[in-house]
Amino acid sequence: GDPDIMLCGYYGYGNAGDDSMLSCIVDGIRRIDPSLAICVMSACPEKTRALYLVDAVNRFDLPAVLRKLERTKLFLFGGGNLFQDKTSTHSLLYYVNMIGAAKRSGAKIMIYANGIGPIAKAKNIYRVKECLAAADSISLRDGYSFDFAKKLVPEKNIRLTFDPAVLVSPCENTVRDERYFVVLPKKNASDAGEKLLRLIGHIRRKYKMRAFLISMYDNEDLDYCRRLSAKTGAALLRPASDSEIVSALAGAALVISSRLHGLIYATAAACPMMSFSDDVKLGSYLDYIGFGKSSGLFCAADTYSDAEYLCMMADGVLSNADKIREMLAAGLPMWRTLAEYEFSEAVRTVRGNGSGKHNNWSISTNTGVNLLNPGETPYENAQFLLFLCAVIKAVDEYQDLLRVSVASAGNDHRLGAQEAPPAVISVFLGTELEGIIDAIVGENDYTAPEHKSLRIGVDVLPAIPQDTTDRNRTSPVAFTGNKFEFRMVGSSDSIACANIMLNAAMAETLKEFADRLEGVPD
Repeated sequence: GDPDIMLCGYYGYGNAGDDSMLSCIVDGIRRIDPSLAICVMSACPEKTRALYLVDAVNRFDLPAVLRKLERTKLFLFGGGNLFQDKTSTHSLLYYVNMIGAAKRSGAKIMIYANGIGPIAKAKNIYRVKECLAAADSISLRDGYSFDFAKKLVPEKNIRLTFDPAVLVSPCENTVRDERYFVVLPKKNASDAGEKLLRLIGHIRRKYKMRAFLISMYDNEDLDYCRRLSAKTGAALLRPASDSEIVSALAGAALVISSRLHGLIYATAAACPMMSFSDDVKLGSYLDYIGFGKSSGLFCAADTYSDAEYLCMMADGVLSNADKIREMLAAGLPMWRTLAEYEFSEAVRTVRGNGSGKHNNWSISTNTGVNLLNPGETPYENAQFLLFLCAVIKAVDEYQDLLRVSVASAGNDHRLGAQEAPPAVISVFLGTELEGIIDAIVGENDYTAPEHKSLRIGVDVLPAIPQDTTDRNRTSPVAFTGNKFEFRMVGSSDSIACANIMLNAAMAETLKEFADRLEGVPD
């Protein structure tokens, strides 16, 4: 069938970090709206279909990709550092052209949890600017990328978010009895391996800890890990999933990573970490989570650092391990909330902001007498005041049922976000009725206000009495003359469920009133 969402990223290559992002994105969107059809542009579509139970298309089969794009509603670009020309300009041009094709097809574009850079060529910076300008929604996963994007497109509303891989949870019952540290290496500069060998040896000798290696991207890292294992005696772990990686890191005393998602997994595990890489995005990430140069807990080393500096940094991280764990544990709830929000944003973008309608509700006798008609003197109308108080009590005590009666992915985004009313249930009566209720509650005398006329500057027209009920349209439940308006119902929703809840809550409240009033002298 036609896809609602088409995902474009570095998917299908067996990179653990990118696979985590894809898994978290698919799961997150499905938790909110399982009816949405998802198609992934993948280098290995058969494997992607089997692993994630989604539709998939070969990312290099351009005719097939374009056919899918013609029918999709949302082109979700990311996550990852896709806007960069360090790998090659060809890679950047591929993604730029995919965004252009999505724009021409009429799909909405969401740049999702991306990182930007490094970008060396001025022409490529302009290309990235054009992509950002074409997007309907933009979120970036680190401060450097956010600041860079705001300079390119200051008019855009850009969100600072978090990589979805931070949502990966460890497996159960994976605690090791020994002290150990984990290295997630990547082949960097020619002498980087020798420095890493010395660092691993230093930690093993000084702290009597066992060393483990994990390959994050087998195509590039596995042989390198095997060589390091042979030279250092470090054991090579082969986790079967991202949850197993996080489990291994959760019990470690230290994580040393040359790949960004190694640091993100360490964050999810609340494990002390340091980076060893020539990629600026690792340092930018550590700065984002509070371990930059000004933090006093700087733990980002590049491949130009000498071995002595690396050993000193590892010593510093291990000596502050408890403090670092506390900082990570304190930050995780907010970082995970930021990541979770992007799933909702994707659903909102594909579904649209939505709109609402007003459900006019009142109650009358079997002979047609409106019990919510205040009359000329509402403060003297005991029948009206009783039913008014019943509505207020019903809404207050059963507001959760009213909220549930209008809940949906699209409507929940609309309420309090794109338009009034807010999602918090409240009742607004207008100035006159509010004054009457306040007088009753305070057992004070009530003085009716003078009814005013609207002055519109046209003397030949008759006087128009000024309305004292709610006209501001910001209250979910508002009294409007002789009825209430329930303003939270989505435009495509039936009013039946909302009215069932209103009627049931009102019936229960009136029963309580009747039980208390029966037998009481008039």
